[in-house]
Amino acid sequence: MAYFYRLRFARIAPLFLLLLLVLSILRAAQFQDFVVKPKTGGLGRALLAALTFHINVLEANRGYLPGSWDVLWSLSVEETFYLFFPVISRMFGAGKLFVAFLVGLIFLGPFSRTVLTHGNEIWGEKSYLGSMDAIALGCLTALIVSRTRFSSPVLRILAVSGMAVVTLVLGVSNRVYSTVIGRSRLEMTILAVGTCMIIVAAVTCPPLPSNIVAETDSVRFCRFAFI
Repeated sequence: MAYFYRLRFARIAPLFLLLLLVLSILRAAQFQDFVVKPKTGGLGRALLAALTFHINVLEANRGYLPGSWDVLWSLSVEETFYLFFPVISRMFGAGKLFVAFLVGLIFLGPFSRTVLTHGNEIWGEKSYLGSMDAIALGCLTALIVSRTRFSSPVLRILAVSGMAVVTLVLGVSNRVYSTVIGRSRLEMTILAVGTCMIIVAAVTCPPLPSNIVAETDSVRFCRFAFI
């Protein structure tokens, strides 16, 4: 568990702290698009929120931060996941209880984006629980890939279907939001399902013949999916 935390810290912290330093310098130089307004607490409050993983909470309570800060809301969700995931994994193991826990998060995601927002639009988009269905689907995908072997036809179907789902949700997002799917906030869950289908197809592609091993992974995936 300690190794996991060290690895996450080494991968995220250096660039994250550098970003906060750059944003602080730009704020001090009074560049308009980087000034954190007093109503959201100013620079100090934004730094505290970023370093304690609750940029999303700050925005839900006080309004949007500048775009350069706003993007950190998703990192706050991810860092919270990284903080608790090893503990939960240790508690439940990798068996049925853990799978049931992940499935529960998937069902709670849309519920959190609707009922639990209490009319707060920002919280509906950026809450912790409202973002966990996609993360839980990713965890389930990792478990499935590690335990299941798929035939080539199944992988092709997953690749094509996943890309179709992602394209549909992103390509006609305005229309999706006006449907039952949009009103129930299921679009993000469906998008995550499509993405996971693509991941399964990508990471379980069989090796190519030796005469074309020089191709990149992305090219190999495209050839496998469509040829």
